[in-house]
Amino acid sequence: GAVRVRATGPASLEVSGGIADRELVTRALRAWLRREAARVLPGWLAAQGAHLGLSHAGCVVRLQRTRWGSCSAKGVISLNARLLFLPRELADYVLTHELAHTLHLNHSRDYWQSLEELLPGARALDRQLRAAGRIVPAWARG
Repeated sequence: GAVRVRATGPASLEVSGGIADRELVTRALRAWLRREAARVLPGWLAAQGAHLGLSHAGCVVRLQRTRWGSCSAKGVISLNARLLFLPRELADYVLTHELAHTLHLNHSRDYWQSLEELLPGARALDRQLRAAGRIVPAWARG
């Protein structure tokens, strides 16, 4: 019964074991995604923060249903593992968006002005992000 998932290349996975059970396969794929995102995203966020001159208190990776990311009042940034499926430009936008919340913990005019200074064209990227969920494979949605 167990299902195993391993990366066999930059854009391919090998799924083996009890692959006849769709639910087990979906759970194994999602677990793999969470592990991979936890391996990649914190470092990516730290690098983006260093590039922008912004710091954060920590990073957690989850499989949120409706959010690409969030920032707590204490500066802990939560990132959605599904960011790994987005084009780099949109994922970078999400990281920058959340880092900008370390300056303004809201979506005020000042926040958007700071975000545009950090990342010119942020509003256009925000509009693109609204449709980005279609990029995520069906097994990773849910």
